Amino acid sequence: MVTKSKGSTAGEEATTSGTDEDTIFIEGGDNPDNNGASVEDKAPVGDVISYIGVATRRIISKDTWEQIGVKNQDTVEWNRKNNFTIPASALKKAAKDYLETDNGFINLHNS
Repeated sequence: MVTKSKGSTAGEEATTSGTDEDTIFIEGGDNPDNNGASVEDKAPVGDVISYIGVATRRIISKDTWEQIGVKNQDTVEWNRKNNFTIPASALKKAAKDYLETDNGFINLHNS
């Protein structure tokens, strides 16, 4: 994950990612539609984590978080409906630390 300020090139990439309708990346879980809540509908205020990869949906299930050592983190989903962006406050510190190692995510600072 890269840290960028809103309005930077990476921020613009974050809003245009995921245009390939056939690509869905799901980590863990059998049924992503019924496997926990996603953060949707409202534009997040403050720091956000954006998905900038190629998938049209990126889901990390609670079980997958547990497998990688992140305890008590609910399932999260990045998709078109939430503009591939969720509030950073929706993630535990350990989850944010993990996403720092994945170049498919960026941390945007909305001030």
